[in-house]
Amino acid sequence: MVTGATGFLGRHLVDSLRTAGVDVVGAAHTVGDFFDVTDPHQVHQVFARFKPEGVVHLGAISGPMVSRDRPWSIVDVNIGGTANLLEAARINGTRRFLLASSNAVYGSNPGPLDEQVTVLKPSSVYGATKVAGEHLVAAYGRRYGLSTCSLRISAVYGPGRSTHCIIALFIRDALAGRVSRVAFGADFSRQYVYVDDAVRSIVCVLTAGPEVDGQSVNISGTELLQVGEIADIVTEMLPEVRIEFGQGPDPDDDDVQGPFVLTRARELLGFESEVSMRDGIARYANHLQRAHDG
Repeated sequence: MVTGATGFLGRHLVDSLRTAGVDVVGAAHTVGDFFDVTDPHQVHQVFARFKPEGVVHLGAISGPMVSRDRPWSIVDVNIGGTANLLEAARINGTRRFLLASSNAVYGSNPGPLDEQVTVLKPSSVYGATKVAGEHLVAAYGRRYGLSTCSLRISAVYGPGRSTHCIIALFIRDALAGRVSRVAFGADFSRQYVYVDDAVRSIVCVLTAGPEVDGQSVNISGTELLQVGEIADIVTEMLPEVRIEFGQGPDPDDDDVQGPFVLTRARELLGFESEVSMRDGIARYANHLQRAHDG
């Protein structure tokens, strides 16, 4: 079962699993898209019907910039929905439960982000719900014998992303002949992961052994780049791009974060990102160029 199956990462994951011959039941977090994770009756009915062997829980309010003016809805979906799914999984004998967590659990932290030593200090309600979700998932695993794992996935980019993405902004504006006006400074850093790599990390968890049980694992690309460096890559590919930067941090996500430590992803999952930023931006630009050309 994949919740959030109609979302950005969910669509790519469902396509990948079905191509591999896996039977997938997909659902989003909203009413009307098969079932609503915040409704325990719907959740239990669906689990009783399909008896999923594994759950990949992507169905959440995604990102600190989403529903910022409605914080209770973030708590309701991200914590309440996760609890409903875990309880249904417990009752129906689900083997493995994977939660898509986030780099937002670390908050603003300029040092290396290490799952084993970095203290979690989320600076947003969204980040706090991801911390709570990780603890719920691990506790259900310890108490009730579920095989559980949480992936702290960094900013994902690539074809199909609908929420704000600075990379998509640069490319779309260049294709449309517009100036990209950025509200924050060119020295603000981000560590992205291409959507195909993010999907592959999830598949690694689904096929891993008991060594992943109860673990939280960083998932990201290897390059921590300033936004100005990303702009330089896009400019090389699309010379017509024109970008104007402001000053200071990103008003939508002002966490200043250091590089991800990715040792546990390699050791526990055998996962390393395969798509460099340059290659990923080129793929994304080609996709958006085709869409622009109709």
